[in-house]
Parts: sequence; structure tokens; C-alpha cells
Amino acid sequence: MVNVNETNLAKYVHDAIFNSHLSLRKAAKKVGVSAAYLSKLINHKANSNPKPSTLKKMADGLKISYTNMCKILGYDTRKQRVIDLKQAIDNDDYLTFGGRPISKEEKIFVKRMLDGGNDDN
Repeated sequence: MVNVNETNLAKYVHDAIFNSHLSLRKAAKKVGVSAAYLSKLINHKANSNPKPSTLKKMADGLKISYTNMCKILGYDTRKQRVIDLKQAIDNDDYLTFGGRPISKEEKIFVKRMLDGGNDDN
């Protein structure tokens, strides 16, 4: 995997923001990241490579290719899948564990544990 600051991801994201006629702040809000984060990314000053889930948010928010961004960073897109477990549980998606269906009660238990044991989520 390459360092994000040594790739053309910055130009790819910058061009998407520019072509959408968005300010950096509006783009950040649309994507769901901070304006500071986008600024660091665009200016080749990022502290680390974006996670696949962050790339997915950028792709969705800026209407650009998730696969292209993964390729730029050297991520193997055949192995990268972004699944939001909270969303899957909230949607009551059909989930399995080791081939066994996960019951609604088990989903609630898993969600509660991942939320830190809080019952209010």
C-alpha cells in the first residue's frame, strides 16, 4: 500500500469538489468528514491513508468512483467490502454467523455490546 500523500488521490478529490462547485466546508459536510480532514488530504498533509469506509463516504458524497480511489491507494477492491453492521441490524437485514441465521434478539445484543452496553441506542 502506498502513502496517500504520494498519490494522485488529492487531485482526484479536489477535482470532484471543484467540478461540483462546492466549497471545502460544504463538500466536507456532504461527505461526512471535517473540512480540516479534506484540506489535509487535498494538500498532501494527511496523517494516514483513509480507511475504505471513509473512501466510501467520499465516493457517495462527491459522486466519484470508490473503486478508483481504492486503486489509487493500492487497496484490493476484490477484498474490500464496507458493511455497516449497525445499519444492517437496524434494517433487520438477514445476517448469519458461521452459516447460522442470527436472531433478532442476538442482533439487539450485538448492537448493544458494540454501542458500549448502552440500552438507549
